[in-house]
Amino acid sequence: MSTLEKLTAQFNNPDNIYRPLQIIHCHYPKQPEKMDEFLDRAAEKGMGGFVVNTEASPGTPREQIYDKYLTDEADWKALRTFIEKCYERGLKVWLYDERGFPSGAAGKWTYEQDHDFHVRGATCPHVRTTGGKGSFTVDGGKRNLDALRNEFTEEQINTLNSLDLKIKIHSAAAYPRISDEEISVLGKIDLEVKDNVVSWDLPEGDWIVCAFVTKKLNYFVHAGVPFVDLLRDDVVKAFINCTHDSYVKYLGEENVSKLEAIFTDEPSVACHGCGYHFYEPYAVVAWTDTFEQEFVRTYGYDITKNFDCIFFDTDTDYKRVRRDYWKLVARTYERTFFKQIYDWCEKHGLESTGHMYGEETLSMQIALNADLFGLMCYMQMPGVDRLHSVNPRDVIPEKTASSAAHLMGHKRTMSESSFHFANSFWHLPYDISDMFNTGTYQYMLGINNIASYYGYDQFPPHERKAWEIYMGRLAAFLSEGKHVAPVLMHIPMTGAWERYIPRDHKIWFVGPSHVAPFSSEAVKRLEYAYGEAQLRLLDSQWDYDLIDDRGLLQCNAENGIISTRFEKFETLVIFDSGYIDPDAYSSIKRLLDGGITLLVCRFESGMSEQVRELVDEYPSQIKFTNIDSIVSDVSELCEKPIDVDGTHPKLWVRHNVIDDTHVLAVYNRALEDDKVTIKTILSGELTVFYPESGNIEKVKPSKSGKIKLTVPKKSGILITGEVK
Repeated sequence: MSTLEKLTAQFNNPDNIYRPLQIIHCHYPKQPEKMDEFLDRAAEKGMGGFVVNTEASPGTPREQIYDKYLTDEADWKALRTFIEKCYERGLKVWLYDERGFPSGAAGKWTYEQDHDFHVRGATCPHVRTTGGKGSFTVDGGKRNLDALRNEFTEEQINTLNSLDLKIKIHSAAAYPRISDEEISVLGKIDLEVKDNVVSWDLPEGDWIVCAFVTKKLNYFVHAGVPFVDLLRDDVVKAFINCTHDSYVKYLGEENVSKLEAIFTDEPSVACHGCGYHFYEPYAVVAWTDTFEQEFVRTYGYDITKNFDCIFFDTDTDYKRVRRDYWKLVARTYERTFFKQIYDWCEKHGLESTGHMYGEETLSMQIALNADLFGLMCYMQMPGVDRLHSVNPRDVIPEKTASSAAHLMGHKRTMSESSFHFANSFWHLPYDISDMFNTGTYQYMLGINNIASYYGYDQFPPHERKAWEIYMGRLAAFLSEGKHVAPVLMHIPMTGAWERYIPRDHKIWFVGPSHVAPFSSEAVKRLEYAYGEAQLRLLDSQWDYDLIDDRGLLQCNAENGIISTRFEKFETLVIFDSGYIDPDAYSSIKRLLDGGITLLVCRFESGMSEQVRELVDEYPSQIKFTNIDSIVSDVSELCEKPIDVDGTHPKLWVRHNVIDDTHVLAVYNRALEDDKVTIKTILSGELTVFYPESGNIEKVKPSKSGKIKLTVPKKSGILITGEVK
């Protein structure tokens, strides 16, 4: 059977492997006969499978739910029966690794293994003064838990309020204030600390008095216990023992081996906004107690003597400190949490999937993850969450996940998708077409599997089935083979690390944007350039992949073509955001030696020293661009798989190759059908698949090589053929 015949068969009736799953957690019937009825309804809806977890038996009192989570043998038995029935029907099953979110707590059981597992943070209590004498006391911070009496028991509230948070004051100093974000380290005056009281007697002036503290945080989970320190190997090992190992124990190794994946949900390091119950009064950054020694060992200096550079811009080399600090956080987090889970899944023949918290902007990625792309490289099925399905318009999460998968050679990617924002915040109307639209949108960005958080009975069965089949068709054509894109775009994470300043409040709001509105002005400028460059390329029918510093180390170039282990690109785009990591810089020079043209996107005045060196050494191969010219500059260097007559800013294109068959996906994100005339790289007779209607037609290009098509609104079409 030819590749086209195989694709046509999947188009007519996509296998469950390609269809979306439904996240149901523990909300399935616990009686076997009721399970059959439930699964009959799932078949009527055309569902591909379920994401499930254990809970507590029905009727368990609310205050006992977390005591019974992971320990209720009756619920384990019911879950095992349900999973086995899913297997009998050919449905795929994923396990969810938490009760609620964020993952890592195992409800309450990770913390209960050792109360020293309590999450840590570094923080900067401070006051502003005009000089003279004064003092302030550094304490554990107010918890303000009275508002949680409907969720926590009186005993839990009393326990949390009595916690010893073990404050460690590393230093205290008064700094001349330059602005709200900048202080003078050169003019600082060290201060005395006694019994957690910082005292001063200062000359007249504009001063900020700071204490630099590491401590256990006022950060609590739904179970009424502190969240845990995911930057410790032993903590994550305990979490895996509570959850993943329990699944093997209660479901059996054979049943676990048939699972597809284990889903982790919104783990993150500590910052304002990372959880519902976060009560720190000052800005917080990630910390674990080993960092003090690790920093000296890795970078040769004491980070605790340089905390001022993390929380403020300074008149010293604060950028170097931030680069070093966030790199240590990132590499620690990927090793402790993501690699341990990756290795466990690899051992058991599963894929680790799910999503992190804070994917949309560079500064969110730093605050909550330190380095999102690096973490995603340690997931067999990198994933995101898409919480809004009405006219989506941000692309960074999906592109980050799919690019990490392409770099590492992982075939599958995932999105947890829902109408959450439209329901809970925006109160927007929506219908089934918005599910078609958002699904297509994400699959064009490289996602190929949806874990649905749409309501199980939100739409009639025939509408849900049509969507399941539609998404299955797209996945069958776009998840196999190899993604092809002309542009490779470097993630300016080092520049973002240099610009990020932690806040004592959330830096983002509910809503799609590639700029965190309450972050520093410097990082917002970079975020805008990074996100806008991607949108403008997509809206001009150019596709791309993202790559980080370590990914560049895997790249080679010959005759001007860039190769990773699995893909090829025609140009590299970098952002002149300041310092370039030495290894990445060497990689860029190696690629230039291989004949590539480097597009340097400028978004601020001036030119960094390393870019100037590249210009001096490779004057004919460096081309400067900016947001307004990036599309035209890419057009001079690369070839599109599809040329479209006229301007169609709502039309996106994705290119995939399966064996000898090329697949061109064309997506119309407009609210009306788009009649287009296109010329493609394909030759001879083409086959056009309409995944929404199910129609298939043969098309012969005109003598000029052009074809006329109508791309349905909020939907897509698939064109297949060969390239001479």
